Amino acid sequence: MPTPILYQLFPTLADFRESAPNVESTADFKALNATAISTRKTIVGVISEPIWNKIKSETDTDALMYLRSAWANRTMYAQKIFVAVNNRLEKKGDTYKYELEAMKRQYIDNYHNAMDSLLQILSNDASYDWESSWMGKQMASLKIKSVLDFEEYYHIDTAYLYFTRTVPIQKKELLLTFNSYYDKITDREDLLPNLNTALVYTIIARTLQQFDIIELPPTIRNYFDDNTLSRNGKDERDAVNNMADSFLSDADSLLGNIDLALTDGTTNVDTGTDVNDESNKYYLMG
Repeated sequence: MPTPILYQLFPTLADFRESAPNVESTADFKALNATAISTRKTIVGVISEPIWNKIKSETDTDALMYLRSAWANRTMYAQKIFVAVNNRLEKKGDTYKYELEAMKRQYIDNYHNAMDSLLQILSNDASYDWESSWMGKQMASLKIKSVLDFEEYYHIDTAYLYFTRTVPIQKKELLLTFNSYYDKITDREDLLPNLNTALVYTIIARTLQQFDIIELPPTIRNYFDDNTLSRNGKDERDAVNNMADSFLSDADSLLGNIDLALTDGTTNVDTGTDVNDESNKYYLMG
């Protein structure tokens, strides 16, 4: 029988338990194998197989620590529902829904934090050759090429994983709408901040429509009161949709102002969307 895949990064169960909280001492890698295979595929889809293998060969590096944390917490996030059901069937005790939600939220937060830290290392350490990875090449073709570029127009807590997951969204929006605008403003550099802001706001709106709230950066998640332990599906979705509509409305206004400025070269375009202005609906308090 093949060796359980978790042994790639975790020599023992104790190593695994150091990387994720609340892992039972009776857990075993065979029981976790199916989930671990799936979660490994998710992570490799972001960082690439060659980078995974390079980190796997390292000893006591920050990259290895963060990769272990990401894999362990993502695995436990997906596995926890099965653990809770098995415990109930085996009369080991019940887990209340709010307790399960809280644990899953902690696991996914740990996963996001570990991936953010890992991706920051990969982006800044040339030895990992991030630019040659599939994701690195995709980012190079974008207008908003990095987390720091994104942060210039909307603060996302340097959420590297979130930004990475927006790459296909940005590529689609560039193809459908924004590339033509970038071509139009070639001789109007004064309009570039407005166009970049419109693109960022559109990307945020699409992620609000497509991602679960727990996958969003804290600066966006914190707007929703129902995103912690007990979650009302309809109210939550309504709030998310309203926020997405607001971002799309602001983006459309910016594009309209750009159209006006291109028609009348004397027009002064005001974005009206400074996230650091207290009058802005989504003012980011320090």
